[in-house]
Amino acid sequence: MPRPGRRHCRPGDTDVSVEAVRRQIGKGGDQLLPVFLTHKEIERVGDELEAYRGRLFKQRYLPHLKAFPKVRALFERLIADGKYWSRFVGRGRRVGGV
Repeated sequence: MPRPGRRHCRPGDTDVSVEAVRRQIGKGGDQLLPVFLTHKEIERVGDELEAYRGRLFKQRYLPHLKAFPKVRALFERLIADGKYWSRFVGRGRRVGGV
């Protein structure tokens, strides 16, 4: 699987070290962008960057992912029980709305 590096942080001319990125592991994009970009930069390139990150994930990482056994059954059970999974889905959104 490809290793994270500069091209995964920001397309274009900005140089972001792998070490700087590693210190931010665990943050979502909404928390990560302000670490490396100013507010003006986020407004200017934020949408483009999000699209880039989405394409990168789908092309390089998604093909290598493997689901845990019985994950589908787990989510079907959560949906049937009316449970929420806000950590990964977003606040207040039902699992079935994914």
